[in-house]
Amino acid sequence: MTTMFACVEFGVIASDAGPKAVHRYYPVAAGNRPAVDRTERRGSAMDGPDLILVAAVRYPWGEIVTGRRHRNVYEAMALKGITSRDGCEEGFVGRSGTFYTREAATRVAISARQISADHSGALNSEQLWPLTPAEKAKWRDG
Repeated sequence: MTTMFACVEFGVIASDAGPKAVHRYYPVAAGNRPAVDRTERRGSAMDGPDLILVAAVRYPWGEIVTGRRHRNVYEAMALKGITSRDGCEEGFVGRSGTFYTREAATRVAISARQISADHSGALNSEQLWPLTPAEKAKWRDG
């Protein structure tokens, strides 16, 4: 069964590498789900395979926070006083709004031709979006 999430909060945080968008997703209650799962809808812009759009971390209480990189999510949450990673699950959110674990995201990215078909193992954001020079410098130094 696909778990659907609704983006209920969007923000931008400042960083040394420039502004970063942060989205917060929450599970949609069963009674509030769309009549048709968006990943299965046909005859719309959603045709074809899902695409991986953004790195995401699912917190133990069900909240999903997204950012350019998983590290950016943890940095944004630390600014809000949440520093523990216990029980967190790293993954990605697709165009459909679906959260995928790193392993499931690998299959989605292969299907969408975002990575090569011979890729194996868990997906990392760097495999989809190469590090910028600013990210390389920051991560090397900090």
